[in-house]
Amino acid sequence: MINGSRDAIICMENHTDIGIKKVMQNFVFLTTQGCHLCEVAEALLVASLNPECHQVDVIDIAYDDALLECYGERIPVFKNEDTQAELNWPFDADKLEHFVALTV
Repeated sequence: MINGSRDAIICMENHTDIGIKKVMQNFVFLTTQGCHLCEVAEALLVASLNPECHQVDVIDIAYDDALLECYGERIPVFKNEDTQAELNWPFDADKLEHFVALTV
């Protein structure tokens, strides 16, 4: 899991009759070793996401032939596990924030 700043991207909240609760969003970060752009994207994720609201599983595509074929020339890719929406590189903090907000 990638842990990041608690103040950067605000958690989406559900209002229930019990009170307000934070909604955990689940993402996958598709990457591989030795990928400079992946390192840049990972640093952006760490700086931007709130670990109390955003679970990020890091997957190295080099160990899966199907992932390598699909994402080999597209990484880094940040993917919402629930909606299957993908954010392809290049992205910045604004695009990341917009993507996370849209995929709730």
